[in-house]
Amino acid sequence: MYSHKLAKTIVLADPKDVESYLQPLNLSQSDLGRILERGLSGRYSTTQNHPKTSRGQYFYGEGVSAAREILAPKGYKRLSLRNVELTVSDKVALYLCRGCDQTGLIHGYPESRMKKGDFTCELMGLIHNNTPGQGELILDDNQLKLDLALPEGDVIPLLPNKIGLDLWFLLYDFYELDGDERVGIRAELSRPISYNSKNVVNDFSTRLILDVHNPDPIVQNGDVPQFTPDIDLDILKTG
Repeated sequence: MYSHKLAKTIVLADPKDVESYLQPLNLSQSDLGRILERGLSGRYSTTQNHPKTSRGQYFYGEGVSAAREILAPKGYKRLSLRNVELTVSDKVALYLCRGCDQTGLIHGYPESRMKKGDFTCELMGLIHNNTPGQGELILDDNQLKLDLALPEGDVIPLLPNKIGLDLWFLLYDFYELDGDERVGIRAELSRPISYNSKNVVNDFSTRLILDVHNPDPIVQNGDVPQFTPDIDLDILKTG
């Protein structure tokens, strides 16, 4: 067993700083905003007749599809590993994930909204840690690579993942705008580092708070079609 500390989370919120950080990843806030907008369009395509879980499924499906299409000109492509859906370049892997209500807040402590399977946590190289930012991190032999040299200081490097790429979560969450079931969205691009005993991703080494401009959605308020007023036309018969 080894006991070490992780570096303090880096949080960037100024749009210029975020944009500068994104450039080496061959990404932009505009790219990420368009991906989330597509997800919202999928969410708003549902009606009250859809199952309750449909909104989340439609958002996720459209969001993943949008990431692969919008980022394709930049060399990104799809990668599916046992239902873990990624969008990857030769250096970076993006994973669309809904977060908790702390997502997108500068002083927040975001977590994934849903737990991740053992395969996902192992694939992503996440460390088991129930109390991120508090006390020391305990690593067992299985969490240390044989070729990973521990530094003499208090901080250990991020453990490599099995994807072999720099992994980032496009983390998002919704908040209510009004009584018409409209929602806003908060988001961040964050590099995951650990999960807790419930398999919830609970810590990130770097958090880029995104300046997301939400479009005005077209909301389906019910299942009854809406029609314009009737128009009377005079049809003249000829011949």
